Amino acid sequence: MQPSTLLALLSVATFSAAGPVPVSPRNANGSAFDSLGVENPLDSLRQWALSIERPARFAKTESAILDSVGKTLGDAAASIGFEGMPPWSNTQITNTSTSLSDIAAAAIRKLMGMRKDDGSFDDIGWWQTANAYTAATAYDRYRGGKTFHNEVTGGISSLIQKGPGSEFAMRGPGLRNEFNDDSLWWTLTCLDATETYGNGRFQAEGQNLWKWVKDTSFITQTGIAPNMGGVQRTYALSDQCSLEHGVYWTSNVDETYVNSITTGLMMQASARLGTVDTALKNQHWLKSHTVDGSLVNRDGVEGNTCAVNSGAYSYNTGVYIAALTKLFQDTSNVMFIAEAEEAAAAAMETTAWTDGQGMITESMDQRSGDGISFKCVLLRALTKLYTVSSNAAIKKEIQGFVNVNYNSLYNKARRGDAYDTNWNGPFQEESAAGQFVAIDLLVAGMVVNA
Repeated sequence: MQPSTLLALLSVATFSAAGPVPVSPRNANGSAFDSLGVENPLDSLRQWALSIERPARFAKTESAILDSVGKTLGDAAASIGFEGMPPWSNTQITNTSTSLSDIAAAAIRKLMGMRKDDGSFDDIGWWQTANAYTAATAYDRYRGGKTFHNEVTGGISSLIQKGPGSEFAMRGPGLRNEFNDDSLWWTLTCLDATETYGNGRFQAEGQNLWKWVKDTSFITQTGIAPNMGGVQRTYALSDQCSLEHGVYWTSNVDETYVNSITTGLMMQASARLGTVDTALKNQHWLKSHTVDGSLVNRDGVEGNTCAVNSGAYSYNTGVYIAALTKLFQDTSNVMFIAEAEEAAAAAMETTAWTDGQGMITESMDQRSGDGISFKCVLLRALTKLYTVSSNAAIKKEIQGFVNVNYNSLYNKARRGDAYDTNWNGPFQEESAAGQFVAIDLLVAGMVVNA
């Protein structure tokens, strides 16, 4: 098991031997997280903190936080240092004859050339299409320009008009389908496009998607088959595992799965829309159900049986890191950025989806499907954290991690401006799947090596 991380204990809920230990953080306005009805059992908190493992560079925070969580939190967070960092943290970016920004821009142009007339792509799914546009938008957001304004806004507009297609249960205009995670991915895409290019229609579409998921699938009561937002569920939710504030995977009436990707996306979207209370409730659910002792975010819970799916996929943790980062920006509460930093360290060091040497190995043997896309979500979250964090040690580790993967992609899995789905190479074929996943890494390389 990979080392777990200390400042996780400072989030909305942590773990002890006896189960979840809720903690009441305070935001910048001093308001306690009273809506969950939780207290701050400091004795249990100390016991939990003493029981976990942590990388050497985080060990210095232990005594300070255990002495007084509230008084020394800022100093404790600042004490995270370079001791014990993985050797690959020192990896330098490969030498290129072209600037990193030009390399990323060329890859985006290549991707946009693969689009169909309606703005969709042949070989990637609906949620992946949302992430393809998000990746392109990120280039302009970090560069402070509008190089891909027409491609992004035109593509999203066409897809809003077209809808997700006849293969989905919900047809017609708009970006919503029956998969709540898909709808929330599109929420984030619309918010990114609005923030980068300015478009009230995208803002409204994103808010509507978020509201649909919250109204129909944000769990507020268990022990019944809930009827929410006009969706009458078939199966009763168990009242034995505190599923309140999790989010159903789909809006299908027979859905029973409450998963971390959908709940994490709701947490992130809620934070971005300024609904911090909902985001905190989502975090409470994640910390109580799927975020394990090493801050790897597991997949989900069967709502009718309480059975946990312990599958570990990088995008679950990536979304969690991004949501924590945004909560820090919203509240100025150092607890959130501290946990984001340690979750990032865990994500980069775990062998659940890396080789232990900084190289992502997740789904590298696949040519298509959802799994090939998970890693780009993690890279995107790490890039955002890099720009927000002031901690030199975690920024150094993120830079090294990005560079390890960038160097492999660029030197082993590239042909011209096209990139393979397998970052270990060799290059085998051009595809929208390989192209859009690579863009988040290319943008990350541009940002962390600026």
